[in-house]
Amino acid sequence: MNALEEPISILIVDDQPMNLKILRVRLQGDGYTVYEASDGIKALSILENNKVEAIISDILMPNMDGYEFCANIRRNKKYDSIAFIFYTATYTSAGDEEFALKLGADRFFKKPSPVQAILESIHSIRENAKDRILSPINYSNETILREYSHSLVEKLEEQNMKLIEQNNKLNFEMQERKKAEEESVRQKYNFNLLFDVSPIGLAILNTESRVITVNKTFQEMFQFTEESLKGNDLCEYIVPLSNMDEARSLFQKAVSGAILNREVVLKRRDERPLQVMLHIFPFITDSQTKAICEIFIDRTKERSLEKQLREAQKMETLGNFSSGIAHDFNNILSIISGHAFLLQSKRDDQNQIERCANAIQKGCERGAGIVRQLLTFSRKTDTIFGLSNINAVAEEIRAFLIETIPKTIRLDFQLENNLPSIRCDATQIHQLLLNLSINARDAMPDGGTLTIVTKIMEEPDPNEMNPKLKYNRYVAIQVSDTGTGMDERTKERIFEPFFTTKQASKGTGLGLSVVYGIVENHEGLIEIDSALSAGTTFSIFLPIKKNMPELIAPVLKEESHGLHKRKGFILFIEDEEMLRSLIYDYLVPKGYNILLAGDGEEGLNIYRKYQAEISIVISDLGLPYLGGEEVIRKILSFGENVRVVVASGFIGLEVKERMLREGPVEFIQKPYRLTELLELIEQ
Repeated sequence: MNALEEPISILIVDDQPMNLKILRVRLQGDGYTVYEASDGIKALSILENNKVEAIISDILMPNMDGYEFCANIRRNKKYDSIAFIFYTATYTSAGDEEFALKLGADRFFKKPSPVQAILESIHSIRENAKDRILSPINYSNETILREYSHSLVEKLEEQNMKLIEQNNKLNFEMQERKKAEEESVRQKYNFNLLFDVSPIGLAILNTESRVITVNKTFQEMFQFTEESLKGNDLCEYIVPLSNMDEARSLFQKAVSGAILNREVVLKRRDERPLQVMLHIFPFITDSQTKAICEIFIDRTKERSLEKQLREAQKMETLGNFSSGIAHDFNNILSIISGHAFLLQSKRDDQNQIERCANAIQKGCERGAGIVRQLLTFSRKTDTIFGLSNINAVAEEIRAFLIETIPKTIRLDFQLENNLPSIRCDATQIHQLLLNLSINARDAMPDGGTLTIVTKIMEEPDPNEMNPKLKYNRYVAIQVSDTGTGMDERTKERIFEPFFTTKQASKGTGLGLSVVYGIVENHEGLIEIDSALSAGTTFSIFLPIKKNMPELIAPVLKEESHGLHKRKGFILFIEDEEMLRSLIYDYLVPKGYNILLAGDGEEGLNIYRKYQAEISIVISDLGLPYLGGEEVIRKILSFGENVRVVVASGFIGLEVKERMLREGPVEFIQKPYRLTELLELIEQ
């Protein structure tokens, strides 16, 4: 490298600080000495006091522009050795470059030319400095002055036009922004107005389920003020504890982007239940943060009215079709009455006595079956939920069908292995499968195939699944036949109470209504697929619930303390005299001491008198003068080691729970076999 390639001192002239900074940093990094000026006048002042070997200058600058600065440099002979470079982006044209060179500039570069090219040009100019001939600038030359003025005017006009364009663009953008702001204000006002006056409950939450705002309808619906909810976890205020896990799961799905619709039971401030249709979806707020909107539509009154309507329709239907029930019961009573007469007239014929007794027993069981179906249809059955496996119930049905179904019907059971247990009433599921199987049998009078399938349905597609399927996993049951099938009109009415396509003597028309009621009890869904001459398939979906409280059927708490080897008395409280006599005649020969009472007051008085001797109390619930529940409560309050058995045709779950809290109570449902009662006593 020769001496001319060593770093030199360079003067940068530009009115834009950023341009000065970029060049300064680059040049100083390469070891050059750098001076800066924002216009020609300041640059001349620097030249007076410092040694400068090259100048890099812009054109348009205040006070003294680049052209005039260049002319001043070339007019002064002491600056002849300085290399002068124009480096500009201001409206450059071929005429600009030509004019710059006429003024004495050595080179003309348009931005953004590489800085390295400018430096190489400077060193080249300095190496050839001896051969460079600079003509003095004569400002009296009218041609030069005219070109100079013309060039400046042109640039100023161009700059002015650009400023006008930029100004117009800026005005347009400001007007558009103003319109957008006005529209935003208008939309926000409309949103706030709609939010406040909306007849549905609205809540805006952050992604942690904490309340941002709620509208007036929500506050009225749940009886909470906005101030009491703001910043708090909404779930803890309106979701029952038993449903908390499900609510949390739904909310997290919404946070992940899902749009969800569910009918759920929530709670008001006073703990009263509130049935609502809930819609949840994510959205972006004004501050560009993610939030969750929850919409609550109160369905409590609607569901209550629907329930009342259904009950009214049931009563109307029961009235309209009571003749069918009367027909069945009259047949049963005729069987019992006839065989009772034969028992009286054939006292010496042991075989005849046994046949009559069996017939009477079957008649009673048939009557009890009709009562159970009526109770299930009216949704007043005592539903006891526990963990049960549907395959086990299906195997019981298989064993029953093998013995009872015509040989012309082939059974095909396709039960999925490792089917999970679900929380259900196994007795009701048994009845459901039995009713559907009997229905399938009757649809194939000439034979065919009855198929029962069980399988797991995992994560139904939200876009395709029935909206009633609100859980993630289900046990699916399919009962199919290859029988006569149904037309569309029949399918529409198939679940109506007492609707039947069979002859009057073949059934009551309650079977499928009972099935429908059982599925509803289990929060499930039933679907039907059928066509004439193409068979029928019933599909049932029962939820596999997680973290749900288990309702456990009452069991014997401990061994009875009062009755060992048939010692002590049994107090039997029943207002039906014939039943009192029957129990007395059955238990006394078994070695038990029996005390009888015909109403609640009499039963309580007898217990007070003989409580030291009484070990077991068996009581009906529907007693005159003093109800059975009150009698049992008072007997248990004495604190003696007495065991109580409640015998009734219907025992509600709430009644059971109340009595179990009072003390050791067992339950037996009428009509019961005498042997069943004896087994319970002997336990």
